Amino acid sequence: MSERQTPSSSTPATTPRQARPRFDYGGGGTPVPAAVAKHDGSSGAALAGGLGGIAQGMEPSVLLALLACAAAFGVLFAFNFAALESVWYRDPSWSHGYGIPVLAVILVMLHWDRLKGMAIEPSRMGLVILAYGVGSQVLFRVTGQSYLSNMSVVVVLYGVTLFIFGWNVMRVMWLPIGYLTLMVNLPASLYAKITSPLQIIAAQVGVALLPVLGISADREGTVIKVMTSAGIRKLEVEQACSGIRMLIAFVALAVVLAYSTPRPAWQKVVLTLSSVPVAILCNSFRVTLTGWLYVHAPQYAEGAPHAYLGLLMLIPAMAMQMGIGWTLVRIFIESPESPAGAAGGAT
Repeated sequence: MSERQTPSSSTPATTPRQARPRFDYGGGGTPVPAAVAKHDGSSGAALAGGLGGIAQGMEPSVLLALLACAAAFGVLFAFNFAALESVWYRDPSWSHGYGIPVLAVILVMLHWDRLKGMAIEPSRMGLVILAYGVGSQVLFRVTGQSYLSNMSVVVVLYGVTLFIFGWNVMRVMWLPIGYLTLMVNLPASLYAKITSPLQIIAAQVGVALLPVLGISADREGTVIKVMTSAGIRKLEVEQACSGIRMLIAFVALAVVLAYSTPRPAWQKVVLTLSSVPVAILCNSFRVTLTGWLYVHAPQYAEGAPHAYLGLLMLIPAMAMQMGIGWTLVRIFIESPESPAGAAGGAT
């Protein structure tokens, strides 16, 4: 009696279950392979596959036009960049502006491999946005609206990106370009409206926490009264101590931290937004420690040690931020997809 052999094709192959990435890195659609790049027959030239080959595939005249646009951009906003650099140098509250363009480039490089594989699909909508940005810049410069003039930089960059590269690239580049708004100093009136409540919050938290450290304290507006061996001493929470510097700088760092980690988009938004209360709380801790120093070591409550104390608060701020990220990962876990056909029964 011969044994009948079953064809290998009828034997269901047992394949190991493929591990699924914990989170989706993309958050903006699936990258388009370079080979799928469109060819515009009306232009007589193929758009070289993806950003990776754009410089090699474009005509010299187009490349020269791009360089001319870059030069025009520099001329159009030369005054803005010079004015911004002056603010960064003179005002400690905006000294973080030097690092914002660098961090924006880092945000781009984090997704550079993805960008290189995307198809180039220019959009005419970008030309509309570009024209609006250039027109706004001219209008705001003539009327002396420096803040809106500085913000026109972002509008023009959005228009250029969309007009030359299209929506696929814009889905990745919108955040690095929008990130540049953090380098623009706020108008004085808006700055005062933001710092005033921050000063009150810092004073309130300081008065609430100082008794925990064994120091009697009272508050009048933004002035904290602490009891020392020499009597009552007043500690004023000035505008520079409102925490606006820490707030903006820490939000900028939080965006990079959230954007550089493999998380769902909603978790990135939560991490970014949570940086605001974290920065406010840590600045309140700084005011509290300053009050303690006024009582026990007044020589360290002013000048350079006081400034270093603000930098020191970035350590607990980062620890809190990382703790929030760790909590989000542990509480919200994506379930892996079931392999195809695993749920099907035998027939």
